[in-house]
Amino acid sequence: MDQTLTRTPPCRAALRRAGRCTQAGMGMIELLVVMLISLLMLMGLFSIVYGSRTNYLAQSQMGQLQDNERLAMNVLTNVVQAGGYFPNPTTTTPSGALPAGTAAGVAWTGGQALAGVVGDQLYVRYAAGVADGVMDCNGQTNTSGATMTNINYFYVNANQQLVCQVYSNGVAGAIQPLVSGVTAMAVLYGLDTNADSSADRYMTAAQVTAATAWPSVVSVKVTLTFANPLTGATAPGAGTAQLPTLTRTIDLLNKS
Repeated sequence: MDQTLTRTPPCRAALRRAGRCTQAGMGMIELLVVMLISLLMLMGLFSIVYGSRTNYLAQSQMGQLQDNERLAMNVLTNVVQAGGYFPNPTTTTPSGALPAGTAAGVAWTGGQALAGVVGDQLYVRYAAGVADGVMDCNGQTNTSGATMTNINYFYVNANQQLVCQVYSNGVAGAIQPLVSGVTAMAVLYGLDTNADSSADRYMTAAQVTAATAWPSVVSVKVTLTFANPLTGATAPGAGTAQLPTLTRTIDLLNKS
C-alpha cells in the first residue's frame, strides 16, 4: 500500500484572485483593532465604576453633614431652652436658685441664664433638680441626689469641632466634641425691652454686656457654618469652600 502523504496544494494565484482561498489566521492589523476596541470598552467600564463610587462617597459625605447639622442644632436647642430653669418655682426665686457669683470664668448676676464672650462662646446656666429629666449637652441628667447648678459651655475649637464642657456646681467636666466640620458659630441674643416675653432686638454678647442687659435676654439666634465635605472633589456640588450657614432662633422656655 502506498504510504505517501497527500499534501494540500498551495493556494494558487488564480484561486486567490477568485477569492476561493481560505486564510488560516488573523493579521496584525485585525489583532490591533480588536485590542483597541477591548481597551475602549474597559475604559468605559472603569469610568462607570469610578463615577458610581464618586457619587456614592459624595452622598455619604453629604448625609454625614446633614446628621452633624441636625445633632448640633438639637443639642443646642435642648440645652438653651432649659436656660434659667430651676425646680420648685413656688418656693424659690430665680436669684435664689441661680445666685450671683463667678462660675466657669463668668461673672453671673442673680437669675442670669445665658452669657457670652467675644468669639461667640455660649454659656447656658440652669439648676437641675433630682430626677427631673433635664439633660446637659452630654445627655446626662442629675443623679447626685440633690439640686445641682449646671453651666453648659459651647464653642468651636481649632479642629473645627463644636465642643461642650459642663460645669456642675463649679466643677469643670471633660471637654466633649459634639460634631466635626464646624468652621464657625455666631450667636446673637434677643432682648425683651418691653416686658412682653418676646425678643424686640438682637445684640452681640459685647453689646449685651455693655448694656448690662443679660437679665433681659429671652432668646438666642445661633448660626453654625459647616465645611463643605465635597471641596476639591469632582462630584456635582463641589468646588465651594463652605455650605450655606444654618441658623435657628431658640427661645428660653423659662423666660417666656
